[in-house]
Amino acid sequence: MDFIFMLTRDDRTVGDCLAVLDEIAPLGLRHLGFKDVGVDLATMRALVKRIRALGATCCLEVVSVEPEACLSSARLAVELGVDRLFGGTDVRGTLEVLAGTPIAYYPFPGRPEGHPTRLGGSPSLVAEQCREAMDLGCAGVDLLAYRATEAEPLDLVRAARSALGDGRLIVAGSIDGPAKIESLAAAGVDAFTVGSSVFEGSWARGEPGPVNQLRAVLASCSDSACIRESDRGLEPDPTSLRQLAQMRMPFGKYQGRLLVDLPEPYVVWFHRNGFPQGRLGQLLRELYEIKVNGLESLLEPLKLPGEAKPLRRTGG
Repeated sequence: MDFIFMLTRDDRTVGDCLAVLDEIAPLGLRHLGFKDVGVDLATMRALVKRIRALGATCCLEVVSVEPEACLSSARLAVELGVDRLFGGTDVRGTLEVLAGTPIAYYPFPGRPEGHPTRLGGSPSLVAEQCREAMDLGCAGVDLLAYRATEAEPLDLVRAARSALGDGRLIVAGSIDGPAKIESLAAAGVDAFTVGSSVFEGSWARGEPGPVNQLRAVLASCSDSACIRESDRGLEPDPTSLRQLAQMRMPFGKYQGRLLVDLPEPYVVWFHRNGFPQGRLGQLLRELYEIKVNGLESLLEPLKLPGEAKPLRRTGG
């Protein structure tokens, strides 16, 4: 299960996000994100640039649930060039905005409302919307399970997990202790986000500062055995790495594109529906693990001269 640290508090990006990012950089977190409110556009651009420099996957979460505001945030995601977009409820409209980009989309299932956002809706409604999201081409969903107002959080998690199939289930909001991490891991969640609870000091009482708090989160993950083995250090065969960086897709929508540059939703589609036979299938399996762990930086130096470009990672 992946850990995504959000530089946010009370559903807003913290004003000193750049300073916090510099402070926590030595921890080597692989997944970092922020909200579409709280700081100006220039700060967001700087934040994305620094997250990329750290080699981490970059995530943007939509706060508003109003359709036009959601689409505006989707356009912002494209402008910033993030890897993953979380939240929002206008799934079709958002996917239209993201079309042709490598951004993976994870909408809110259920009935999100208010600010900070609360989640209404039953397990059956969440399951129905999860299936719809996958049918439309989303990479998964972003479930505000612990902000539920009409159902038990883990009932929503189980409903979403069952409905998503191989789609990725991210749980966000109000995760503030090891017990919740352990429950989410046991329920088959793929990733969880933590933001406010780090800035509120919920993880390591009496040890102020985001570094101490994040170390406590990581220790909780380790104690719960919930971090995927691939997240502890993915070391593919060097020959495979070179082929992923230099081999081109031989067929389909992205024929001729370098394997490493395939959009993550396309690779996730193969993960859900079956990889091709032979060596290509083996490489795409490895590529899937590399992309969901934000490790494309391993491949960029291996590209042939003239192929290298500023890395634009995607998330699953």
